[in-house]
Amino acid sequence: MQIVPLDERYVEAAFALLTRVFIDDSPPHRVLNVKLPEYRDYLASFFFRSAKRGYGLVALDCAKNVHGCVIGIDYCDSLNTPDSFVADTSARVKMRPLLALLAELDLRYRKHRLSQPGDTILVDMAAVSKQARGAGVYVSLRLALHECAKQQGYRYIVGELSSAATRYVCIEKFHHRVVAEINYDSFEYDGDRPFRSLIDPPSLVMVEGFL
Repeated sequence: MQIVPLDERYVEAAFALLTRVFIDDSPPHRVLNVKLPEYRDYLASFFFRSAKRGYGLVALDCAKNVHGCVIGIDYCDSLNTPDSFVADTSARVKMRPLLALLAELDLRYRKHRLSQPGDTILVDMAAVSKQARGAGVYVSLRLALHECAKQQGYRYIVGELSSAATRYVCIEKFHHRVVAEINYDSFEYDGDRPFRSLIDPPSLVMVEGFL
């Protein structure tokens, strides 16, 4: 795989890949039963804004097909959630528990470190196609983003991790440390515990690494 900057040639394919992977494989998204078309409508404005303003990379095969993507944005800029960019749709209603979960994780992280613009980059979105998994694509994308962020003067890199695979890479391979965590079975939203069925892994974590 070749790692190249995310530009207008690949942005539509990256969006299609990332949204498919999130809906199919992200435990919190599956629990909320968000359908792919409505999720794409929901995320589009935020994704394309982040792709333009942030630091995006894609993994291409020899035929220039996109098999992975990652977008990093300044952590301070990330506090503008996708909810700020979309109309009141069914997907927006479904996503509110997850947005509340992420907001609580961010609050806990900010108790650990109060970042200023230019200090911390957030791995905001990342995905690898099913065909390319197990080939080190995610590791290559992350390392390339680490180097890009370091060259831009960032000192820290953080990520919100909901899968066991990404935790293994970030904690075991990159030696990032967990700086905020929320157990799914204890998180409440609007009188309910919407993520209580998630047990592998049983929590959402924020990890931080030094660049």
